Amino acid sequence: MENSVDSYLSNRNSKYINQSVILNSDPFGLERNSFVLPNYFKGWLSGFVEAEGCFSIRKSNNHSFSIGQNDDLYLMNAIKQFLGTTNTVRNPHRNFYSLEIYKKEQLRLIKKFINHFNNYPLLGEKAESFQKFSQSFK
Repeated sequence: MENSVDSYLSNRNSKYINQSVILNSDPFGLERNSFVLPNYFKGWLSGFVEAEGCFSIRKSNNHSFSIGQNDDLYLMNAIKQFLGTTNTVRNPHRNFYSLEIYKKEQLRLIKKFINHFNNYPLLGEKAESFQKFSQSFK
């Protein structure tokens, strides 16, 4: 495999050309829950939640956490597996996949969130959002 800027520039437009074949073949073992999380996953997850996650506090007391990404079903499934939720990864439109945790029985995961973000903290505005979210369960 060539490792040069010229090679990268000439091939970058085709790097996702076989993505659907790769994902449909379940190379990560996600459908069988046999995916082995890489050692950097927990830190990566905090960064990903910081960029793409949403903690929602509603007046109706139906709080939720959601996260989504274009073209990355396998990432949503990896997050689902890590959190231990049974909620379905949805594909609401085109190539966008999302995971939302909202059922009262699934919100037991808030303890897992709190522990995770204590060890792998969020920063800035997302940290404040999570703080309010977690306090709403006390």
